[in-house]
Amino acid sequence: MYNVRRLLVVVVMLAMVPAVASALTVVVNVQTLPSSPPAVSIGGRTMLPMRMVFEALGAEVGWENATQTAIGTRAGVVVRMTINSPIAFIGDRAVTLDVPPQLIGGSTYVPLRFPAEAYGADVKWNNATQTVTITLPDASPATPTTPETPATPTTPETPETPATPVTPPPAQDGTVSGVVSGSDASRVIVTIEEALQVYPVTPTTIILRQGKQVGAEGLLPGDKAEIEYDPQGNAKIVRATYETVEGKVVARVPNQLLLEGRDELFAVEAQTKIDIFGTGQEAAYGDINNGDTVVLRVTPGTTRVWAISIKRATTPPPATTTPTKPVIERFYSNAKGPLRGGQILEVTLEGTPGGKATFDIGSARKGMALVESEADPGRYETKWSVPPKFNVLGVPLVGHLTVKGVAADLAQSTETINIDTTPPVITVYGPTQGQEITARQPNLAVGLADSGVGVDFERSTVALKAGDTVLAVTTKREGRVVTLSFAPLPLGQITLLVDAYDKAGNKSHVAWSFRVIRGTGQQLTGTHDAAGKSLTPGSVLTVSATGPTNGQAKFSLGQWKVDLPMKESEDQPGTYTGKFTVPELEADRQESVSIKLQTAAGPVLETTLTPAVVFAKTRELTPVILRPTADEHVGQTVVVEGTTQPLAQVDFAITWQGAFLGLLSVTGQVTKAQLTADAQGHFQSEPISLNVESLVSAKDRTYTLTITATEGEETSEPVTVKFMQ
Repeated sequence: MYNVRRLLVVVVMLAMVPAVASALTVVVNVQTLPSSPPAVSIGGRTMLPMRMVFEALGAEVGWENATQTAIGTRAGVVVRMTINSPIAFIGDRAVTLDVPPQLIGGSTYVPLRFPAEAYGADVKWNNATQTVTITLPDASPATPTTPETPATPTTPETPETPATPVTPPPAQDGTVSGVVSGSDASRVIVTIEEALQVYPVTPTTIILRQGKQVGAEGLLPGDKAEIEYDPQGNAKIVRATYETVEGKVVARVPNQLLLEGRDELFAVEAQTKIDIFGTGQEAAYGDINNGDTVVLRVTPGTTRVWAISIKRATTPPPATTTPTKPVIERFYSNAKGPLRGGQILEVTLEGTPGGKATFDIGSARKGMALVESEADPGRYETKWSVPPKFNVLGVPLVGHLTVKGVAADLAQSTETINIDTTPPVITVYGPTQGQEITARQPNLAVGLADSGVGVDFERSTVALKAGDTVLAVTTKREGRVVTLSFAPLPLGQITLLVDAYDKAGNKSHVAWSFRVIRGTGQQLTGTHDAAGKSLTPGSVLTVSATGPTNGQAKFSLGQWKVDLPMKESEDQPGTYTGKFTVPELEADRQESVSIKLQTAAGPVLETTLTPAVVFAKTRELTPVILRPTADEHVGQTVVVEGTTQPLAQVDFAITWQGAFLGLLSVTGQVTKAQLTADAQGHFQSEPISLNVESLVSAKDRTYTLTITATEGEETSEPVTVKFMQ
């Protein structure tokens, strides 16, 4: 029966990680913060939503979605904290956090003390009232110092300038009770209700601890003290007591212990001293195991622990003792951005020496070996050259370590990795390769698309040459299409040179040549300005043609619109231009453009232009998701399908969220990619694997698909749908 009861208590304790600090109050410059959403306590640290913390401290709030980093700026001091990362920054200086920022219930929670002290604030904790009091400086904060876990309070060397604001004792005889916060040969500092009070020690002061006379320096933090003082506030008699509790550990969580046969939970302070019983050897909280016998020093009448001694057997363990579980201390790579083929991915795992270490790249590559360094045991590393045709987007690196047959807990990289070995695709809209044209200013455009990390338009270049002479060109980009403008071209061979890069550095090159010839009087050529985009109601289509002078030219859009007029240019005889304003449409359509020219000499010349023109019914870009549907249960793969404006660029990402042990929120990314809608506005992906490496099982994960569409310079609002595996 007792074992059943003990198991139930352990389950209750695990459910307290993270523990909701329901009674906790936070006061900033006398202003009490809202209690909803509630604060939580993780590893003895108070955590609050990121925006609430920064705004309460008077800081401007920023967020980097790509790195999942919260940014707070106050009086020139910039604080940066990244979800799940123990490394934070004050300006350019790195600081190690006891507890990293975490996603809890969909909100980003950050430790309260770190940013407060980074901005020069004074932080106090009152255990009796469960209150955190933060006092910000009136002036701009000085250069911040690294917040540290508070050590045992000590008395300042100069009584007139104590390090901690204190309340002087009443100027009369009296007796008070409190908890010792610190002491030295000249004073005793105690916490009484919400304030620290200092009582000077004189040569006549009597100090008793557990009934034995000691000096003031013999008092320890956490002792309960009863002080009799004179009218000057000097301590006359100090009676200090403490309690010890011995028992076997049933369960241990980051800041609480449960002992066998006891119902109360013992709260372990961050500054609690821990040692091995009878040896004085220092130990860490993580050295305490279930089943260990411990001796706790607590404040009388409370469950606050100030010292722990672990009782351990002095005889060596038998040879059959279960091997110690190995630990992965750090796991990281050199990937700071997308990687392309041939680049080197360096992966490092630091942990227990003498083992076998491997890593996975999502589900694409598993069990890749890491080699232990002979010069630095416990450091496992490798350099891996990215092979051709290997592409993964938004997947984590996962580290494994096994020592003597015992596996460590998995380690996952804090950032996902993108590997893109496929170069961008270049499409030329205008004269075909090797074509002879008479138009001196033909319509010329270039479409750039990438199925991986996206086109790097700033690095990509477009040039136009006549022989060896580089011509002056002006470019304008709308979405993924770059349109060229230039002066009338000279006769002869013209070469279009395009160098396209994606964000991983993959390069595509196109040299596209055509010839400009003198018109013979009997040739008809033409272009239009709708290549690579769709036209919607109100848009204007421009069609141009070059042929014999003094003719009558017309253009048609299939059989939909026939014999639309074109006018010959007075400045450029033989050049004809026509325009068409798109009306309201009942449905999307795609029509070829044909031109007829009735020459003055009699013959009729005809030509059909490519590509055909796409007409879209509406300007609405917002995508409609056809697959997957809301709350749908899919298999191990999913296909993304939907509709948007024809020829629009579609960007989508699939992320997941779950709860480890049903408590701690964990998130990750499956993939992100780019598609192009067809002439009917339909888009569909290849099957996407949902097999991601995680401590959260597939059945406990919820997936979110987010899609945006871009046409020209317009981008839609994101559309999302949630589904399950």
